[in-house]
Formats: sequence, C-alpha cells, structure tokens
Amino acid sequence: MATLPGTTGNDSLVGTSSGDSISGQAGNDSLYGAGGADSVYGGDGLDQLYGGAGSDFLYGGNDNDSLYGGTGSDVIDGGLGIDVADYSASTSAVKVNLSSGLGSGGDATGDTLSGVENLVGSAYNDSLTGDAGSNALYGGAGNDTLIGDGGADLLDGGAGTADVADYSSSTAGVTIDLVTGLGSGGDASNDTLVGIENLIGSALADSLTGTTGANALYGGAGLDTLNGGAGSDSLYGGNDDDVLDGGAGSDLLSGGSGNDTADYSGALDAVAASLTSGTGTVGDAAGDTFSSIENLLGSSYNDTLTGDANANILTGSSGSDVLNGAAGSDSLYGGADNDTLSGGAGADVLDGGLGVDSADYAASTAAVTVSLLTGTGSGGDAAGDVLSGIENLIGSAYSDALSGDGGDNSLYGGAGDDTLIGGAGSDRIEGGSGNDVADYSASGLAVAISLATGVGSGGDAAGDTLVGVERLVGSGHDDTLIGDGAANMLTGGAGDDLLAGGAGVDSLYGGIGNDTLQGGANNDSLDGGAGIDTVDYSTATGGVSVNLTTGVGTGNDAAGDTLTGFENIIGSAYADTLTGDANANYLSGGAGADQIFGGTGDDTLAGGAGADTLSGGEDMDFVDYSASGAAVNINLSTWVVSGGDATGDRLTGIDGVIGSAFNDTIIGFNDQGVSGDVYTNIFYGGAGSDYIDGMGSNDILYGGTDNDTVLGGLGDDSSYGGDGNDSVEGGAGNDLVDGGSGDDSVYGGAGNDLVYGGDGNDTVDGGLGNDQLFGGAGNDVLSAGDGNDTVDGGIGNDTLYGGSGVDLLLGGDGNDVLDGGLGNDTLSGGDGDDSLIGGDGLDVMYGGAGSDTFVGGAGSDTIFGSIGDVVDGGTSGSDYDVLDLTGQAPFRIVPDPTNPLNGTVYFYDDLGNLLGSLTYTNIENIVQCFTPGTQIATPGGEVAVEQLRVGDVVVTRDNGAQVIRWIGSRRIQRDEMRADASLRPILIRAGALGHGLPERDMMVSRQHRMLISGPRAELLFGTDEVLVRASHLLCLPGVSMADVGEITYLHILFDRHEVVMADGAWSESFQPGDRTMSGMDADQRAEIYKIFPELAGSGSVARFDAARTTLKSFEARVLLAA
Repeated sequence: MATLPGTTGNDSLVGTSSGDSISGQAGNDSLYGAGGADSVYGGDGLDQLYGGAGSDFLYGGNDNDSLYGGTGSDVIDGGLGIDVADYSASTSAVKVNLSSGLGSGGDATGDTLSGVENLVGSAYNDSLTGDAGSNALYGGAGNDTLIGDGGADLLDGGAGTADVADYSSSTAGVTIDLVTGLGSGGDASNDTLVGIENLIGSALADSLTGTTGANALYGGAGLDTLNGGAGSDSLYGGNDDDVLDGGAGSDLLSGGSGNDTADYSGALDAVAASLTSGTGTVGDAAGDTFSSIENLLGSSYNDTLTGDANANILTGSSGSDVLNGAAGSDSLYGGADNDTLSGGAGADVLDGGLGVDSADYAASTAAVTVSLLTGTGSGGDAAGDVLSGIENLIGSAYSDALSGDGGDNSLYGGAGDDTLIGGAGSDRIEGGSGNDVADYSASGLAVAISLATGVGSGGDAAGDTLVGVERLVGSGHDDTLIGDGAANMLTGGAGDDLLAGGAGVDSLYGGIGNDTLQGGANNDSLDGGAGIDTVDYSTATGGVSVNLTTGVGTGNDAAGDTLTGFENIIGSAYADTLTGDANANYLSGGAGADQIFGGTGDDTLAGGAGADTLSGGEDMDFVDYSASGAAVNINLSTWVVSGGDATGDRLTGIDGVIGSAFNDTIIGFNDQGVSGDVYTNIFYGGAGSDYIDGMGSNDILYGGTDNDTVLGGLGDDSSYGGDGNDSVEGGAGNDLVDGGSGDDSVYGGAGNDLVYGGDGNDTVDGGLGNDQLFGGAGNDVLSAGDGNDTVDGGIGNDTLYGGSGVDLLLGGDGNDVLDGGLGNDTLSGGDGDDSLIGGDGLDVMYGGAGSDTFVGGAGSDTIFGSIGDVVDGGTSGSDYDVLDLTGQAPFRIVPDPTNPLNGTVYFYDDLGNLLGSLTYTNIENIVQCFTPGTQIATPGGEVAVEQLRVGDVVVTRDNGAQVIRWIGSRRIQRDEMRADASLRPILIRAGALGHGLPERDMMVSRQHRMLISGPRAELLFGTDEVLVRASHLLCLPGVSMADVGEITYLHILFDRHEVVMADGAWSESFQPGDRTMSGMDADQRAEIYKIFPELAGSGSVARFDAARTTLKSFEARVLLAA
C-alpha cells in the first residue's frame, strides 16, 4: 500500500497493486489506482481519476473531473464541478442511474455514484439515466438507452444503430424531433439529442419525430403523435388515441390500444392503404404494415383508403380520393376535390366535403335506399347511413332507390331494377342494367322527358340526361313522357299528360287527368286512368281499327294493343275504323275514308278529310267539322251534307254540329227530327258568317265569331250570336236569345223570352209574351212588345219602349229614353239625364241620379223625383198624380199661386244652403191619416180615434205605451173628392189583410201605410215587416176605393214615428216630413212647430225616420202577388 501525494502542478501518479492513497492536489492531474482498493483524490483542477481493478473510492474534488472506476464495486464522487463517470473501458454493458446513484453491469457493477453530472457508456448496449439536473449522457458504441430525467440534458447515442432516448418517466408530455435533435415539454425540456434512432415517449400526450433513418418511436400512454420521417420506421402508439405518420419507407404502424390513426397527410404523392389487409401499397404507404390502426388520414393527392371490420374514420383530405369503410360503422370524410366514398356494411357517416363526391354502394349484398335530400340511407350497406356533401350515388347490383337533392346529381343504378329520383338540378340519371325507372312524381312543375334523346326539360327534369332508363314516372302536372325503341313503362300520374311509347312493347298509364297516350309500334298496353283520356294513332303508317267497348286494337300500330280507361280516339291519316263505348267519346278519324261509330253516350265524331261514315248512335252526338279547310253545309232534316270535310260524308244518329271557321250552313231537325234518340240540336257555328236554323225541338245554337244568322225555330231554344253583328231570333217557344258582342238585331219572337243584346249598339225586340230584355253595354233600342215585360237598357244611352202590358223599364247607366206605353208600368231611369214617359195607365216612375224629365201621361202616376228633375204629371182631368220626394235632402215646396198643381221644390243642405230645385206640373199631394170610427188600442182598451186627446197613452208595437203629442184633422167635402179622386179614402174590409186583419172594416187615406209581415217579405226585402201604402193594396180582394159623401182624416203624432194597433191591424202614426207638412193648413203647421220647434227649421225631421221600410209600388206588387 502506497501513499502518493501530488504537487500543485499537473501530476501523473500511478499506484501499486495494493490499496493506495493517491492525492493529486492542485493542477490537472492524471491519477491511476492500479490494483487493489484504492482511494484517489483529484483535488483542484481538471483531473482524471482511474480506479483500476478493485473496489476503489474516487473523489474528483473541485472543478470538472473524469472518473473511471474500472472493475470492482467503486464509490465515485465527482465532488464539485461538472463531473463525468466514464465506463468506456468496460468490457460489457453498464447500467448507471444518477438519480439513484447506483450502477450495475460491467464495470458499473456495485458502483455508487454521487456528485456526477455526466455519464459515458461502454461499447455495448448501455442504460444511462441522468438526474433532475442537466446531464450529458454518452452511450458510445452499442444500442444504448438514455434517460435524461429532468434538466436540460444532452443525450448522445454514440455509434450504435438503435439508441433509445427514453422519456417514459416524464410527468408531462414531451415533444422531440430527432432531425433537429431538440426536445421540449416534460423531461425533454431543452434536451439535445445526438445519435438517437429511437424514442420512448411519456404516459401523456407526446410528439415524437424521427429522422430519415430507421426509427422506432414508442408513444406509450397518452394521445401521441408519432412521425417516423423517411426510412423504414416502427411506430408504436401504445395506449389511448394516437396518430402515427410513418413517412417514406416501409414502416410498421402499431396503434396499440385506443382509436389510432395512420396519418399520410404529409405524403408528397397519393397513397393506398388498407386496414383490411393491414398493408399499404402506394406512395408513402408502400411497404407499410398496420397493426391496431382504426383510422386513416390521406394525403393531398388521389388516395385509396380502406378500412376493416371495425369502426373506422377515413379522411381523404385534398385530392380525388376513394374511401372504403368496409364493415363496421365508419365515418368517411372526402375533403376537397371529387371523392368516392363507400361505407360498406354498418351505419356509416359519409361526408363528401368539397367537390363533386359520390357515395358508392356497388359492393352491397342487398338493395339500398339512399336520399341525398334527407341525407339518409336504409337497406343493405346503406342501413343507418348518414350522408352530407354527396352529389352522386352509385347503387348496388340489386333493385335500389336512389334520390338526389336540389343540386346537380349523378345517379347510377347499376344492376337490378332501380328507381332513380334526380330532384331539382341538372342530373344525370343512368339506370345501368335492369329495368330502371326515373321518377319525377315529386316535381313541382310539369316535366318533358324523351328516352329516345335522353334529354329532359321542365320542372325537376330541366337539364337532366337519362341513360339506360326504361321506365318513367311523371309529376302531378301536365307532363310529356316519350319512350325509345325498348320496352318502356310510362306513368303520367296526375295532370294532363302526353305519353308516347315509341317502338317496343310498351305499357302506358295515364293516371289522373286528361291524358293522351301514343303506344307506337308493337303490342302495347295502354291505360288512360281517371279523367278524359285519348289514345292517339296519328303517327301510324296505315289504317287502324280501335274499339273502346272491347278494348282491342288491330291494324298497323294498333295491332295487339289492349286499351283501358279511354274516352277518345285519334285515328291515323288512313282509312280507320273507330268504335266508342257507353261513355261520352271523342272519335277523330283524320284523313282517309273512316268509319266511326259512337255507340251509346254523348259522342263527338270528327271524320276529317275523306268520305267518312259517321254514326252517332244513341244519346246526344256531335259531328265536328272545326278542322275543315272550307265551309260545310249540314242539313239534319234531310241528312244531306256537302262542302269542305263534309264532302262525301254519311251521317246517322247525329244531333249536334260543330262548324268550320268559314261561312257554314247548319240546319236542324224539322219538327222533332228523325235521329231516333234525341230531339234537341246543339250547333256551334265557330268562325265565319254562319247561317244556323234550329228548326223544330228545343235547340241550343251558337253563332260564334263574325256576322251570323241564328234562328231558334220552334221549341224553347237558346240562341247565341257570339261576336260580330248578328241577327238572332228566338222563334216560337220560351227562348233565351243572346246577341253577344257587336251591333246585333235580336228578336225574342213568340213566348216568354229572355233576350240579351250584349255589348254593342243592339236592336232588341221581345215580341209576344212576357219577356225580359237586357240591352247590355252600348246604345241600344229595346222594344218590349206585347205582354208584361221587363226591359233593362244596361250601360249606354238606350231607348226603351214598354208596349202593351204591365212593364218594368230600367234605363241603367247613360242618358236613356223610357216610354212605358200602354199598361200600368214602372219606369226607372237609373244614372244619367233620362227622359221618362209614363204613357197610358197607372205608372210609377223613378228618375235616379241625373237631371231627369218625367211625363206622366194619361192615368194616375206616382213620380219619384229629385234635384234637377222636370216633372209633368199629365193633363188628364181624371188622373191623380203623386210626386214622391221620400229620402231626398231637406226641401221646401212652393206651389204656383195661379195653379196649386204646379210649383217648384227647393232642396237644401243641413245648413240651409240651396242645393237645387225640381219643377212640377199637374201634381196632386195628400198626407196619410185615419178616419173617424177607427178603434185605436190603448192600455185601457180600444178607443175611437176621434175620442183620443193630447196626453192620452196609446199602445205602440216598438216602444210600448206612448203619449200622444198632437192630434190633427182635415175634412174633405164631396165636391173636392169629385174634383180630385185621390182624396177619396181606401176601404179595407175585415180580414182583407189576413185572418182577422183588420177585425172590422176600416177606411184610411190613400197614402196611409199598413204593416204587412211574413216570410215572403223577409225573402224579398230582408225584413219580415214592411209598410205598404193603402193605394198599393188595391190589388187585394176586399180593398177598394170608397165612395162617400164627405170624409174627415185624423192624425195622431208621437215623439217618433210609431206603429199602432188600429181596428186590430198594425198601422202607422203621423210621420212629419217636409212634403207632408207643406200639405197642411198653416194653423196646423204652426201648432206642430210649437210642440216640435225643431221641425220649423230647414226640414229637420231625422228623428221621425220611418218605423219600417216603406215599399215602392212595384215592390208592393211583387210582395202581394200570390
């Protein structure tokens, strides 16, 4: 044993083979213990201490020392400074941990370390672990494992090819990039890594990045991101959901537990990867092997990603990708560009992302139903699928139902009988093999589709292209569906559709609506469905025979056809045989010598050009020449026809005629005709100046446009001139005659006719009978003729003649002339400045708006005038004319001082301003009142009217017991009544107004009003109780003009106009008014004005409005007519 003290210089001391004590003192010393258990002290300076063989104690002292323990269980104490324990001479691998201060293996066996910051390993596979400080760990040769622990460590793997930097003990996630050699986060914070090929992450979320060499990256627990970089790497995700990016090279990607993703987003070219095979084949995925990978993330190029039986997430990113989820409930995200997504079995989420993307169900082992509009799928591989961002669909080999959305879709059915619904947008509908249908039943507008051209338009078909489609279903509107040379099925649905099958054995279904079906060549099944449907053979190249009764067609395009639900037939341009059924049929032969049989039902037969045989059969049948290129002459009395399309035709069983657009002659049955089933003609002249004569029977005749002559003949006819200057005559019978527009001459003829002039300046004559005449618009001349007629001029300056009978003349708008003629007439001028002439009889005349002129003529007339009118009651010495100003503005009557029957009426506004005047001549005036003996009901019983006094209480119908405010009387002598018959009273016999009404005979003045009630009043005037003047009751049995020597008229006045009980019948009290007040003596007026001073003003009588509606004379006649 030797003790070797050093100097203050740089010493080199070597011990013996025994246990030596070597002290370097100051200076940069090299101290060698050699054999034995040596104690080596470095002292100050950068010393190198070698223990050699044996269990040595090495103490570095101050400064940065290198300590080599050698073999044996050494105690290595670095002392102060940055010291390194160096095991590079070890002949086997060492394991050294600075945190625990222990070593094992090789020269480290039994070593205890303290004060050491750095480690140098052997040339073998060492495990070097630092402590919480900043350590430098040098692995040297061999595949070393370096664990820096805390601190800013330098981890240098050395010359090995599989050195590992292990961060599994880090309490936070680490981020390490072997390319830059830098670390961050957790134990990797500020670490520097050199010569490291492999990494082990923490139990948290790590990011580990390899180099271009072959790296092994272990994520451990946590959500790790592993990026192998170039080279054939091995990536192990460990627990939790990891993202593994192998980079270039043949990599092993093992996700471990959790939901792990193989990430190719950084690839510089397209990749192909399959989780089913567990391998990658293209691009960065070439040579890759997958284990426990659930998801794939593609590159920015055209990738092919395939899942497995698990629930996969396949993300295509950019590029036109093909994603196949395989079995399991997968989520496929196409990303940008045009992707194809196949979810496979399971409830998948298919999100196409941007671009034009396709959902592909070609591999499904059962039919699928997929709707892009709802984004859902069912059946086969589509069961439970949810779709978004998908524009195109590819069906399976079975009978699929594929529906688009509002965009431009491509639907490919594939094999099987598929149903394809494009929806809105310009769609490509491709059926593939099988019997496929393009369904447009949901279209909001009509569609037009041709399978021959493969082009659609209108509604949801706008812009559509169809390929490999055999069947079409139309919308609920008026569609056009055209087939091709194959066997097509065309279904129109609702709406008036046109279906054309083309060549091939087709099935056409019109559905609801009035459809037209063209089967085309071959044996077709044609079903018109509900509505008025037409089977059309106009494109046939030869004659056809079609029978709607048997539903069978023969000849040319009709050969082998079966027909159901048709009402109409359109034949070919050749010699056809068309037979209807029991319905109302329209049968059109077209060109050629056709034979057309209507059968039962109301049929229309159009032979077209050629010598046709047209047999209507039973019921109301028409022959239609509207398409004729020249005028036709049809005489159903003789069955002789000629001209235009009628040339050579033979008609039987025809009742109606539709003429051409030229000048036709159409003559009906003579008397009752000979058709054998119907005796009524219905003729339509159409355009052209036609001559139409209904002859016998009850006919309906339409002249149409141009200047027609329409004669109804015998029977109750309806004759219409239509447009043009027509001559229309009803003839015998009760006819409806209508001139239509134009300057027409319209004559009702015998019978009670309804005659209309229509628009234009018409001449209208009612003829015999009780007629109703209407001029319509224009300046018309209307003559009522004999009978009790109603004449309405309508708009325009019309002239109306009443003729004989009790007539009603209504001028309407315009400046009209109304002449009542003979009889008791009612004239109403309406708007405009009218001239009303009563003529003979007891006439009632209403001027209406405008300044009218009245001439009463002979007879006692009632004239309702207003401002601006000139009224002449007539000069007959025996008449009694009444001027009625009911409802007018406040007025004042100023009689002519030289003749009380003449005078002027002045009208005022509510402020007393003069509004205008009316002049009258030969007008008599009287007010309403009772006569003595009339019994008036009071609360104490009936009291004679002459015994009542002011202040007495009388029972009223509306307001209970009311106090009499005034009583007046007027006595009329015999000579006054002889001079003026209108002063004579009206006698109403007991029961004349109904059972027990009145209870006894009573007399009242002519203008006195009685209450009439009942449902007839409600029906006619909207109220069940009305007031009727006594003079208007003369039409009733038991009501007559009384012949008395003298008479006293009594008035009773209340606070308002009341209805009182007189002789058991309801009657009116006195109603003050400007007209009635002006007819009183001055002392009577003064007395009333004293009681009711407000009446002395400018005719303020609003509080004395009538208690009930008062009927005019013609209204009373209508009410009382039984």
